Amino acid sequence: MHSDRASTLPTRNAIERVLRDVPVPTRDGIVLATDVYLPRTELAAKPAAKPVILIRTPYGKTDPTEQALPLAKWLAANGFAVAVQDLRGTGNSTGTFKAYSSIEGPDGYDTLDWLVAQPWCNGRIGTVGCSYHGEVQDMLAALRHPNHSAAFIEGAYTFNDGTMRAFSFVRNGAVELAYAVGGDGALLGTLPLGGIRAKLPCERASYYAKRWPDMVHAWLTRDSMDDYWSDDGGLGEDERFDVPAIHMNEWYSVPFSSIRMFELYRTRGVSERARAHQYLIMSPVTHCRTSVATEQTRVGERDLGDARFDYFGTMLRWFDYWLADIDTGIASLPKVQAYLMGRNTWQSFDSWPPPGTQYRDYFLGAGGMLGEQRAATASVDSFIYDPANPAPSCGGPVNGGLVFQPGAFDQRSVEQRDDVLVYSTPVLEHAVQVSGRVEAVLYVSSSACDTDFTAKLVDVYPDGRAFNVLEGILRMRYRRSLSQPSTMHPGEVYEIKLDLDSTSNWFAPGHRIRLEVSSSNFPRFDRNLNTGVSGAWSAESVTAHNQVHVGGACPSRLILPVVPDAGASS
Repeated sequence: MHSDRASTLPTRNAIERVLRDVPVPTRDGIVLATDVYLPRTELAAKPAAKPVILIRTPYGKTDPTEQALPLAKWLAANGFAVAVQDLRGTGNSTGTFKAYSSIEGPDGYDTLDWLVAQPWCNGRIGTVGCSYHGEVQDMLAALRHPNHSAAFIEGAYTFNDGTMRAFSFVRNGAVELAYAVGGDGALLGTLPLGGIRAKLPCERASYYAKRWPDMVHAWLTRDSMDDYWSDDGGLGEDERFDVPAIHMNEWYSVPFSSIRMFELYRTRGVSERARAHQYLIMSPVTHCRTSVATEQTRVGERDLGDARFDYFGTMLRWFDYWLADIDTGIASLPKVQAYLMGRNTWQSFDSWPPPGTQYRDYFLGAGGMLGEQRAATASVDSFIYDPANPAPSCGGPVNGGLVFQPGAFDQRSVEQRDDVLVYSTPVLEHAVQVSGRVEAVLYVSSSACDTDFTAKLVDVYPDGRAFNVLEGILRMRYRRSLSQPSTMHPGEVYEIKLDLDSTSNWFAPGHRIRLEVSSSNFPRFDRNLNTGVSGAWSAESVTAHNQVHVGGACPSRLILPVVPDAGASS
């Protein structure tokens, strides 16, 4: 939520009263400080009941630079009673805060119990917000409070599929250094690439954390699934839901979690009402930026056309329909609205990925070739990975703008490095629409007992510009299990799978599809020291002679979800 947009939107009423720090009790005796915004229609001594929208935040409910306060004022000025609450242990709430704790579900449930008992609540409660404000909505929704009537969830990282910690701090064993230190754990001020993030052991970075230093330290040092993560509030396949919801995310964020939660709400709903009213909206921008897309949207360095979406209008229509019985037509929304990057247009579908999507193999070959024909002859591509000189991050789906700018950037400077392998298709004669989850299957070996392998999907323009679309990483000692690491046998060939997350990208005629392979993406991810010892605690590293095996018995390949006949109108 960005206050510059909210302040310019038309409103129907004005705020009459604000109730500050109203104490909301929880089942274990914690008191959650809650500000209540009541619209001008509340003039009677006993206010008429109104629909209520709840926003729960760890960032301070009165901080004007955060999303909760401007959004609360705007919604209240449009006729809703709005409750904005400091999470336990933050702001003026009592208790101890632990980021993304599973207690957020029960705390939200107890808050709904309290709201329903208030004279200004009509018994229908909506929830709204992006990122952390979205994740606590998912945790609440899994408890199925009977008065939770509608949710508007953006940018949530709630789903945990076992390969990525919920909330994105550890992905396949690699620590999301940019997120843990540059996102929610933002440093005091901005530091250059060679600053604290480049120092080893990297656990020292937590000493500079602006907020939550103890938790930032844990995120940086606990790369395996130990007991610390047992209180992770992430949700899995077994949850049940019973609330209509809009699930929104951005392609240059972490889209897979929202896509999977949309599917779970739709298939695991306990009522037909809930199952039938799940909607997915995927925009082409960066984390929590859907509301500010323009008619000339630029994401990093990539021009993505007119990506405007009626964000606030959709929100009002959603809550008017579900909370106030106003027929806004919102129930006729397409089930899926996804922006097709490259073609620069919104598309609508009944499901995701688009019906008819086919998963096609693009095989890596000798000489940097990438194509649909599997090479019969085996070959090996080698490079040296030196942790003291890692391949630099260049944009990407990063929630850590203080580290470097997220989004799409020309990758040619990175591709010129000796430690980055580049595989490209011939120039495309027909368009290829890639819409869905992307995976790379690689056959790899190393001289080290442990190392990382990274992969990056790139759209190469006719003029040579190479824009990153997706990326992934795997720390080899966690290739089998995130809780039981296992080192490599030097020289042994391993088949690995790298999840690159999801996208919708139109590779136009004249473009090329490219896959980059390396062993570092720093400082988005922490560096593997190639010793089997975490860089959180050690500064000792060795170089690794890493290999990617292609062709023959080692069919390394990129697996793309291709929408058939995408090039028919190109």
